[in-house]
This record gives sequence, C-alpha cells and structure tokens, in this order.
Amino acid sequence: MAEIDPAFSSAKPERAKAAELVQLIVFRLGDEDYGIRIEQVKEVTVTPEVARMPKTPPFIKGIANLRGDIIAIIDLEERFRLRPAAGPCPNAATRWRWKPLTTRWA
Repeated sequence: MAEIDPAFSSAKPERAKAAELVQLIVFRLGDEDYGIRIEQVKEVTVTPEVARMPKTPPFIKGIANLRGDIIAIIDLEERFRLRPAAGPCPNAATRWRWKPLTTRWA
C-alpha cells in the first residue's frame, strides 16, 4: 500500500475567490427585462413636465427641465419598435452617467 505524503494530507483546498457583487437597475422594454450596472446610472426620477418639440421623430416625446438641465425625453419602446409591456408603466426617467448627451425615456 502506498504511503501518503504528510504535506498533501494536511493541505487545505484553495478557497474560491469571492464572486463580484453586481448591483443592477432593472427595467422592462416590451416583453424583455434589461439590467444596467448601478454605477452607470446618474439618477432615477419621476418624469418632469414634458414640452413637445416640433419636427422631431415620434419616439422623442419632448424636452424637460430637471433642476436647470434641459434633457430629452425618449420612449425606447417606440424607438426600437417594441410592443409595449403589459401592465402599468412606471412614471420614471433615468439619466445615464456614461452618455455624452443626457437622455431619458418616458
């Protein structure tokens, strides 16, 4: 019978590296759920009053004043020609940190 080297018998298995915790903001477009890393989102707010803009595509719902910043309100379901999600649509807008142009959707 083979002898077991004592160095191997007392060796501890390598500990698995801790999985990276990822925090997401999840939203629905059409029938699909999407998630964006929370670090990429500047804020989520109630959609402010929207002023219509002439001669813009139908998916651009207008512009809004958010604490002095003029932002575009964009309907992504309409922009990407997705069937609207079933059920109530939350009245929220999101600003992205990584976009050069501040955008929102209605």
